[in-house]
Amino acid sequence: METTRFRIQKRTTDSYSQIQKNHLSVKDLYFYAGGWWFSFYFLLGSFTLNFYWTFLWTALSIYFLIKITRITLEVFRIPDELPLILLVLLVGLDYWLWSSIIYSDSVFPEFYYLSAIIHFSLLAFICLSLALLIGSNSKQKVGSLIFYIILFIVGHYYIFNYPGLLFYLYLLILFFSILKKTVWLEKLTRTELITYFFIILIIFINFLKIDASDIIWQSNEKLDVSWISLPVFVFCLFRLYLLAFLVKIPLVLIYNHASLSRKLRISGLFQSTFPQLIQFIALFYIFYLFVSGWQADTLRRSVIDCLFNEQTKLNDIGYKIKDLHPETDIVIKPEDHVPVNLPADAPAEGIIRIEKTGDDNPKSYNYFYYFKQAKPESSIILAPINQELLLNIIREFKPMVGDRIAAYTYQSSYLQKYADNIGLTDSEHHIHVKPFHLMEPFYKGDNFITEARFNEKSRGEKNKFRIGSVNLSESGFIIGRIIIPIVNLPPDDYTEMTIAVLFDPVSLFQWNFMTRAILILFLAYFLINIFIISRVSEFGEQINKTIVEKFDILKTGIREISTGNLDYKVHLEGEDEFVELGQRFNQMGFTIQKQIDELREKDRLDHELKIARQVQLGLLPEKLPKINNYNLSAAFRTATEVGGDFYDVIPLQDQKYLFTIGDVSGKGSSAAFYMAQYMSLFRYSHQYSLKPEEIAARLNAHFFEYIADKQIFITAIIGLLDAGKNTIDLVRAGHTPPVVVPASVSGKIKELKPSGMGLGLADSDGLFTRSLKNQKVTLKQNEMLVLYTDGIIEASFTDEQEKSEIFGEERFYNFLDKQKGASAALLIESLSFELEKFQQGRPLTDDYTVLVLQKTT
Repeated sequence: METTRFRIQKRTTDSYSQIQKNHLSVKDLYFYAGGWWFSFYFLLGSFTLNFYWTFLWTALSIYFLIKITRITLEVFRIPDELPLILLVLLVGLDYWLWSSIIYSDSVFPEFYYLSAIIHFSLLAFICLSLALLIGSNSKQKVGSLIFYIILFIVGHYYIFNYPGLLFYLYLLILFFSILKKTVWLEKLTRTELITYFFIILIIFINFLKIDASDIIWQSNEKLDVSWISLPVFVFCLFRLYLLAFLVKIPLVLIYNHASLSRKLRISGLFQSTFPQLIQFIALFYIFYLFVSGWQADTLRRSVIDCLFNEQTKLNDIGYKIKDLHPETDIVIKPEDHVPVNLPADAPAEGIIRIEKTGDDNPKSYNYFYYFKQAKPESSIILAPINQELLLNIIREFKPMVGDRIAAYTYQSSYLQKYADNIGLTDSEHHIHVKPFHLMEPFYKGDNFITEARFNEKSRGEKNKFRIGSVNLSESGFIIGRIIIPIVNLPPDDYTEMTIAVLFDPVSLFQWNFMTRAILILFLAYFLINIFIISRVSEFGEQINKTIVEKFDILKTGIREISTGNLDYKVHLEGEDEFVELGQRFNQMGFTIQKQIDELREKDRLDHELKIARQVQLGLLPEKLPKINNYNLSAAFRTATEVGGDFYDVIPLQDQKYLFTIGDVSGKGSSAAFYMAQYMSLFRYSHQYSLKPEEIAARLNAHFFEYIADKQIFITAIIGLLDAGKNTIDLVRAGHTPPVVVPASVSGKIKELKPSGMGLGLADSDGLFTRSLKNQKVTLKQNEMLVLYTDGIIEASFTDEQEKSEIFGEERFYNFLDKQKGASAALLIESLSFELEKFQQGRPLTDDYTVLVLQKTT
């Protein structure tokens, strides 16, 4: 859903904030813009210089253009509307200035140099605006700019100098390339698209009246880059961009903003209705071409019979000039006409235009068909193109469709001349039936000469006619025409004469052949549509309706799910993809409900684990006791919320301190449970004995009896410090050996390994008691007794190559070797840092605890 109708304000605001953040880049942009203008200015002038100057300024211009485009698009991220608005204003202003100078009578206008500077400046910023529009919608910005530069060079040297079909193919390539540069339209809202469409449509209609190519085709000299080819190129590119804009917006509205049902309806139109309509139009047009071609050929034979058949009464309507010399020019002078010189090398047949004399209207002409005769005598016969000639033609001509024939002068278009040169033209007697000319059904307002009408009422008895004069531009379709060249006219004038069969559209409302033919076509189309196409269309519409209905069911289900109704289920019939989606949808609701329940359970467990952690941390000593002549420091960290590691130091009477450190096998809540039992029993154990071996035996007896899972056991070190006598008694119940770190750098680290097995593995009256040995330790000044759990030496991780690495005893002892002479607190802090560095942010694999006792004096 759109949150706002117009997002251009946000895009503009974001761009303005980017400009403020990157004010240093703005200064760079000014520099590159100045460099672009100067290099562009000198580039236009360098085309009259040598190659090296042209290459230099071209390279500089491309460099500055790329820099400006990158800074503007990547740093400032300006919206595409801004360069488009700037482009419209600049193109309009430059075209006004450009056309006023190009169409001026003087080659160098009065203010040429000032106009040239303004024109070059406008042209520079027009090119820059186009570069921004093209670059913002291209992944390869530099490549796109170079592509259009190459297209311009090709146009300048190979296209603009040879206007015609190649020029239109060139425009077609430009259009499809620029159509891909309108991707930014897909990001606009529906309101923006509709608003922009009508604005651009108005602008495009106004610019459509301008045909810049006329300037190219009227230029007889070599194209000037700055005043002809480059302005025409950017103007065509600009107009094609507007056209691409108008083509792309309806597609974006359909693709991105139309509902599914509307998309399917539009798809149905393109799949059935539009193809039917196109087929009908194509069939009707083929029928028209068939009738037009048949009538044109019949008309040609009638004209030939009329002009060349000796049985006709051509002498009554024409002229015959006898005793001609075949190798000299012929002076033709019909009565009341200006003499016309017909060269000896003129075609044997054709039409000539002769000016009339004695007419109030100056420059009034008549047209004559002439043909030369060699036998029985050298002569030339003239037949005036008038109503009497059309009368004779009508006597010979039997049309299928038409109400009159008319003669008028005609000028073939460039495309028609191009098609005529292919070789499909019939040239018998210089009276041609040109296939490409038959494709034009509408009269274009050529110069009317005369016409003759058929009498429709007496068509069945005999072709009758009436002579009349009417302006062809008022009405009429051309259904068959012949073309006869006019030999004495310049190429830019009407150089051909056309005799055409005309059909008045009003006669469609009368009962005639055309009415019957059209009625039959409509009837055939209607029957085919009713019995075949409509049934297929209905089937397609039913499919579309089914798709929309199933989509609506899924859409309703999604809305229900989004409101929290996870028990909602959709029901679809069949075995298509929608049914599978429905099953997945129902499963999704169940899965979401299950995941929510699991999350709730997880939250509950997490909450309980947090409480358990708080309880566990509460079992550990909040602070370590202060001991005369000793420093005591400890660290504790769990791999999960709770763990099985523990330590404790209990002050007793007479400067004695009972301490312990240990680890419950495993991790998690079960380990934490047995750890809590151990801590509770240990804290009351001194009431029964102060000997570490007896305390260990009592604890072992308890855990051997009450640990249900025999896979769980406890390793521990239990010791008694007599600070007054500087002695330590300790036992090791299967725990990692403690280490004595000397104060001297040259001293050796000593590992203490009194024997003993873990708590809970064996009965205290047997194997456990026999394996347990007591060891006495005396620390010298600054020596440290380090007690730790196996979580330190067993710390490990697996890298991206799935290679495992462990911290290990060697790394640990090397670390302790570097800590000789350090304090207990510093050793704890350094060890924590070393482990974090080793893990590299990865989670711990096991709990670890360390307890350090240092003799100070």
